[in-house]
Amino acid sequence: MQLVFRAAPAVTGSTPVSIETGNQERIPLRFDIPAGTPPGSYAVASSVKFSTGETQTDAFTIHVLAAPQPAKTSGRIALFDPKGETGAWLREAGIACQTVDAGADLSSYDTLIVGSAALTLDGPAPDIARVRDGLKVICFEQTSEVLEKRLGFRVVEYGLRNVFPRLPDHPMLAGLVTDNLRDWRGEATIMPAK
Repeated sequence: MQLVFRAAPAVTGSTPVSIETGNQERIPLRFDIPAGTPPGSYAVASSVKFSTGETQTDAFTIHVLAAPQPAKTSGRIALFDPKGETGAWLREAGIACQTVDAGADLSSYDTLIVGSAALTLDGPAPDIARVRDGLKVICFEQTSEVLEKRLGFRVVEYGLRNVFPRLPDHPMLAGLVTDNLRDWRGEATIMPAK
């Protein structure tokens, strides 16, 4: 059997494959999207030619998004991030922030970012009482146990691959459509991958 695939305007390839009757073969595909490809929807199409002469085709859509713009921040940002994962991501994104511990005085900060999995059931956490005075708090993902037992949320864990915007006109979602919020690559970082 001969597998031929085509992605976006200028990426093509083919691979001969032998598969015993009743078996499966998984062939990971990787291709770079050509530089300068404009944002939009593109089809990845395959054509499989069997030794019997039969041909089968299939296709799926990928979404190319515009490159992210550099983050614009204002004010002083405090980061509570014992694990350090969120801090590394913020540095890579060019967002300047000051790492603080749970007992830090936040009176000179405009925003507090609570990093991924930074909170525990009984561990220390920054005092967010200044929210009433204008302190903004951004909380990255936390474990369901912390969300439920420490923060009082009702929690049901789902490994969703399709989500929807709760506030579709929020500036953070500018340029995204509902189809861009599904079937992302990668795995969960706090829950088990499967």
